Parts: sequence; structure tokens; C-alpha cells
Amino acid sequence: MGREAQADAMVKDVFQQRALVAKRLQDIPEDQRVRVYMANPDLTTYGSGKYTGLMMQHAGAVNVAAKDIQGFKQISIEDVLKWNPAVIFVQERYPDVVQQILTSPTVAADRGGETQTGLPDAGICQSLGLPNAGSTGAWGIVDGKNALPTAFHRC
Repeated sequence: MGREAQADAMVKDVFQQRALVAKRLQDIPEDQRVRVYMANPDLTTYGSGKYTGLMMQHAGAVNVAAKDIQGFKQISIEDVLKWNPAVIFVQERYPDVVQQILTSPTVAADRGGETQTGLPDAGICQSLGLPNAGSTGAWGIVDGKNALPTAFHRC
């Protein structure tokens, strides 16, 4: 297609950026990284072995579902409460999932009837710009600056 030089430059840049992020994350232990959960319709999520989890890991976050499930699986809201993520991500293509979480009777009961963010300490982030897992859309919210600000304060 005649764009080999551009493609090579792009690949080189991606690997350089990944190396920079990895260097900044190298001294941050897993227990100090942001615990995140990817919410999908019908309480499905991605555990270990999925590209979504790899993106979270490369951004310096910990996928709370990865230890308990492999692949793509339906879980319960009790699982989410047990995992207690700091951040819940909802892909832009699933806007109804936010309200499903916020209005869950189990979540409301866990908060003593108050359904503020939906979980004890979680913030729910929507509009990630990820039309699908294979997208080149930016993770805007799950980048190093947001997941681990002390490691990326100079960015």
C-alpha cells in the first residue's frame, strides 16, 4: 500500500511508549495499583486471558476479576461487591450498564439504601472510546496518569 515507513514509525512509537510506561510502573507493587472492573451487560466481564485485562495491566491497573475467572463470563453483583474495585469501567457502547449497577437492589442494600456510586468506594467511568476490544481507541481514563498519578506526575 506504500505506507510501510509510516507503519514502521507507528509500531516503533507504540513500543517506545509501552517501554516508558513499563519503566514508570516497575517499582509499584501490585497491591498499590488501582483495582478496576470492566462491567458489561448482564453482569458479564473479562477475567484473565483477555485483551481488555492486558490493556488494564499495561496501564498499571489490576483487573479484579482476573484471579477468579478466565475469559469472558457472567458473574453476580455479589462478586463485584466482594472484589471491591476502586474504578468500574463501562464501554461506551453499553450506556445502560451504569444504571443497572447504580440501581441494583444488592448494591443499594450494601450501601444501606444509598446508591451513590454503586459500590462502597468505586467511581464509575463511562465513554472510554472503545467501540470494541480490538479498537485503537484511547483508554483515556485508564492511562498511567490517572491510574497511578505519582508514577506519572511529570507527564
